Amino acid sequence: METVAAVATARGAAGIGVVRISGDNAVNVAKSCFKAVRGVDIENLRTYSAVYGKVVDGEEIVDEAILLVMRKPHSYTGEDVVEIQCHGGYLSLQRVLETVYKYGAKPAAKGEFTKRAFLNGRIDLTQAEAVMDIVSAKTESARISALSSLSGKLSEEIERVKDKVMGEIALLEGVIDFPDEMEGEFNPDDFTNNVIDIINLIKNITYTYKEGRILKDGLKTAIIGRPNVGKSSLLNALMKEERAIVSDIPGTTRDSIEAEVNIMGVPVILIDTAGIRDANDEIEHIGVDIAKERAKDAELILAVFDSSKSLTAEDREIFSLLKNKDAIFVLNKIDIAEGNKEIKAEILREFPTSKITEISAKRLIGFDALKKEIANFAEMREDMPSYIINNERVYNSLLNAKKSLEDAINSQKSGLSEDYIVIDLREALSSLGEITGETLDDDIINRIFEDFCIGK
Repeated sequence: METVAAVATARGAAGIGVVRISGDNAVNVAKSCFKAVRGVDIENLRTYSAVYGKVVDGEEIVDEAILLVMRKPHSYTGEDVVEIQCHGGYLSLQRVLETVYKYGAKPAAKGEFTKRAFLNGRIDLTQAEAVMDIVSAKTESARISALSSLSGKLSEEIERVKDKVMGEIALLEGVIDFPDEMEGEFNPDDFTNNVIDIINLIKNITYTYKEGRILKDGLKTAIIGRPNVGKSSLLNALMKEERAIVSDIPGTTRDSIEAEVNIMGVPVILIDTAGIRDANDEIEHIGVDIAKERAKDAELILAVFDSSKSLTAEDREIFSLLKNKDAIFVLNKIDIAEGNKEIKAEILREFPTSKITEISAKRLIGFDALKKEIANFAEMREDMPSYIINNERVYNSLLNAKKSLEDAINSQKSGLSEDYIVIDLREALSSLGEITGETLDDDIINRIFEDFCIGK
């Protein structure tokens, strides 16, 4: 592979920035444009050695820097890697990078360093994807989950499932190839029970997808209600800042406002919407339509009602938006009218299993209970397994493997020969291999790494 280079740290002013070089010619490229103090020969540096010096372009000094050498295969990419730690300003980094290009390195593509680590067998595909999950983690729980995947916990669980599938394949292929020697070795009931056990292992992994996806992307939560029930006050209280305008004038909020907040370890994307009512003008009408769309797309709705007043026709219109949706009913303004039994009763008549919390957004009363309900919806259990999945690609591959295993059971029960059962089992094995990248097409692998940032 070509020797490539890129800035590996975020752009912007900083004390230190890193230019990473990877490939067979990495040390020679660095040697051509880096002069170490005291005449240290970079080419003879041992792996994990660092030296202070200057990045130079001929006679010109580009920057002062520390150079770190990591020899293959004991490097991130599995190739020779050199990192130049220079000043973190944009111009300094850019100038160092241009110098590295001048002396033989090529620009790295998005995710190329991690892709090379994958291609060189340093990590599998689930670990590669965990790298970006760590970079983009929104909460401590998301970071810990990503670190677990990077350490290989999910890969280990997938390998465990694959081993059990291969065990069933080996038995059946033995029956096919050596029918006399293996006569009586295949027991249909044992086979069915074994495959059901494997299916249950897959179910245990896919069960973590909801939590994992929320940790990665955030729980999309729409705050809806008629005007002046306290939606914007609720948003501001959860955000602990004045993000939305609060006013007694109906229709103040005319567009959706999005804000991200950490609620008991759950990244939540709060969407404050326009009050739902018969709009007075075209702009407000558009805002109401947007509010209804946000409610439709949200994973969770905080339906806000004014507990100091009886339900109105506009409140009941909110009910129609909550059919077949996950919602928490929030009774606001309990500092004015505590415990409105009439509203509770009507909500429970319409939604018998509904979750109801009572708050005062103005006085910050009842927010612990509300936050707990939001976290409970996200199902962030204390006993969450370490192999949480948050990736739709992985999730779909697991579902495909599960379907193929169910097909294998059906093939066996239908009296089909062992050859057909093996086909189903091998389909399951192929789907599991896609997760770690063993059986995935190159085009798909390339698309995965295109989502990475340059320098990682």
